[in-house]
Amino acid sequence: MRRLIALALLLGSAAASAATVEVATGDWNGLPAMKARGSESISSMAIANIHDVIRNGQCTLPGQSKRKVDLTIPFAAQFAPNGTLNRVILPNMQCQRIEAIMGRVLLDLIESGEYQPTGENPEGWYRSEISFSSSV
Repeated sequence: MRRLIALALLLGSAAASAATVEVATGDWNGLPAMKARGSESISSMAIANIHDVIRNGQCTLPGQSKRKVDLTIPFAAQFAPNGTLNRVILPNMQCQRIEAIMGRVLLDLIESGEYQPTGENPEGWYRSEISFSSSV
């Protein structure tokens, strides 16, 4: 099951990307790993927004509390042969707001070159994950 996230509607004036963000269930462990530079990470604003969603009770995620959020989110990305990002797929977290925030974060990080395809998959599919923790 897949769901396309309407990033422009959920994130207001965020820059539009040609790539799409989808939510799906699946196991992406068989995909080759993306190359990660390790120089950029999720913004403090995105972390604060996710923490606020949980703290305000808009969504409940297993293992998360109003005082502490500690997430590792796997994702898959598909690139065109020229290296252009086509789409990002996140796991279904049952929270459209957090999925939208993370979708925007991943689009920005991938488009900045933080995550890159290695060229080892002719179909352009790769996997990675992003982790963060926040306490108040």
